[in-house]
Amino acid sequence: MPKREKRTTEDLDELHLHARMGRAALIPGMQRAIEIMQRELDKMRLDLMGLEAPEKQPESKRKNFGTILEKIRKQPSGWSSDPEERKREMARRMAAHQKKAKGLHPRDADHPDHAKWLRKMRRVSKRTWEKLSPAERNERQNKMRAARGLPTVRLAVA
Repeated sequence: MPKREKRTTEDLDELHLHARMGRAALIPGMQRAIEIMQRELDKMRLDLMGLEAPEKQPESKRKNFGTILEKIRKQPSGWSSDPEERKREMARRMAAHQKKAKGLHPRDADHPDHAKWLRKMRRVSKRTWEKLSPAERNERQNKMRAARGLPTVRLAVA
């Protein structure tokens, strides 16, 4: 292993200078972050004060406070608290989704134009294969076989 060279006093002074410069560059960003955090903390304290004693808040903020809390207490998620009603609503949503999702694309067998789409895709595929040279065709087929894990060469049975 190569031996480490000893650092000279000049090297250390330069290193310390760069370290001081780096720290000095961080100060404005840190001051900005502290200001932002202080502002958010003040907002939280005001909100907390309003939750504990809404009468201390200005009228504009106090106006809808009671109705909002009532709504939150009644249905925090927007779903009913009755399990049977939630079950029916979920079944309704799933049925609506399946109805909407069915037949979105002609590649789906249930789509009315599926047969037409299939004929078109076969024509396009046939033209693509016809444009390939025999060597390119072999190369492509070998890649397809390799992807499926099939041997690329057929062995003759003796």
